[in-house]
Amino acid sequence: PSEGPDGEYGALAKAATELPQLGIASIAASLHANNHHVKVLDFFLENSNLQDLLERIERGQYEMVGFSVYITTERKSFDYAKAIKERFPNVKICVGGPQVTLAADNFDKEYIDYVFLGEADLNILDLIESIQNGVEYPEDIKGLLCNYNGKSLQGIRETYLVDDINALPMFDLEQYYNLSNYYPPIHVQGTKIINIISVRGCPYPCTFCAVAAINGTSLRRVSNSRFVDNIELYIKKGYDSFMIYDDTFTLDKKRAVEFCKEVIKRKLKIKWNCWSRVDRLDDNVLSYMKEAGCYLITFGCESFNEKTLKLLKKGYPVEQNLKGLELTKKHGILTSSSFMIGLPGETAEDIRHTIDVACKAALDFAVFPIFEPYKGTPVYDECKTQGHWIKDNKYKNRLLVEQEEVWEPHSIKRDEIEKLSRLAFQKFYLRAAYLLKLKGVMLPLPTERKKRMITAAFDYFVLSKFTASSFMKNKTRAHVGNRYK
Repeated sequence: PSEGPDGEYGALAKAATELPQLGIASIAASLHANNHHVKVLDFFLENSNLQDLLERIERGQYEMVGFSVYITTERKSFDYAKAIKERFPNVKICVGGPQVTLAADNFDKEYIDYVFLGEADLNILDLIESIQNGVEYPEDIKGLLCNYNGKSLQGIRETYLVDDINALPMFDLEQYYNLSNYYPPIHVQGTKIINIISVRGCPYPCTFCAVAAINGTSLRRVSNSRFVDNIELYIKKGYDSFMIYDDTFTLDKKRAVEFCKEVIKRKLKIKWNCWSRVDRLDDNVLSYMKEAGCYLITFGCESFNEKTLKLLKKGYPVEQNLKGLELTKKHGILTSSSFMIGLPGETAEDIRHTIDVACKAALDFAVFPIFEPYKGTPVYDECKTQGHWIKDNKYKNRLLVEQEEVWEPHSIKRDEIEKLSRLAFQKFYLRAAYLLKLKGVMLPLPTERKKRMITAAFDYFVLSKFTASSFMKNKTRAHVGNRYK
């Protein structure tokens, strides 16, 4: 379930991106490989509602319905699951996804049968086999909690991770999604774009991020040959641009270079972008990435204040952020970064400093969402002492669509944080130096994306000023179990 682009992104809906979920497709592929019938339904873009869902379940005689739950969709998932159970009491209801892993006890509901912690690609097969063998509520499957006869959740309360992701079936997203419904970020190059991933897990201790809690700290890699095979599968279908959503693509620099060499050896003429860290790049890696078709790297600089980077445990100083951006630009690769506005302990002066430095840094794109702490992340406890949660209708749905409470630090008021977030976008994108290079930024983009960029800018910088409740509903999805994954 979802609020759709307008509901989730507000004034920047036209600049938003939506790509099919790779995690759901991987689970569907595992089920298909074991001869189960599967249908994937993404409410974000499909013109569907609860009644339509109920009719589909009845028409298809489905025996199990699963929800991938995010912090933004928890309550709506509850509403839908309850309605399904009331109409079809014998249909089994499963929940999984980031919010479930981080806050499992929220899902101790009588209308929810199964709660998956972590990755469900394989243990969902164990569950189905158990049901087929007459045990509907097994309590010995790792990462699975069962709710039987209204008892509290029973089972092995341990996050399950797939050890060897090479053993999972390779899948084609077109098998599960109508890809014509989806759209990339407005600044992404290429005419036909697909999102892919080659690694699960992240070893870094960033305190604001939930990826380690959801996907583990050990890296589990797809082999480069299989990864490039997957790319070639899409090239044959006309895709020419790839968004690699590994949390840190260059974490293993040797592997990143080997991937580039494989692309070069196969003479694949593709464009691709990825996420990285400034401390996991050097001239050799960037040189190969450029030759293999990489045109954009996105970084999570988060802040340009030293005290904040230490709090977030980023692992490097501000100066290294700036040098990493410059090094990337030296190799002719575009740079992008996310920053968080209103972090614990930061004052208005600190935030303005980050904005000013970002405007001078070697950055082509930047986003400035408002920080919101998530349960299950180390910084959440820090936020209990450095701020408080406020419930006020004027803030509701500004950041997290279904959250009635928002966090406010002791050091600065929420109203000021929202003003500074808007100021950051204005100062970065409306400065003379940026407007002068805008033609070069837009030139490689298809006409449709150029139009979206123009209309998004008009909506955000002009129209939204006249709408009381249209402040951008910023979301830092990459840090909370990305829908894209």
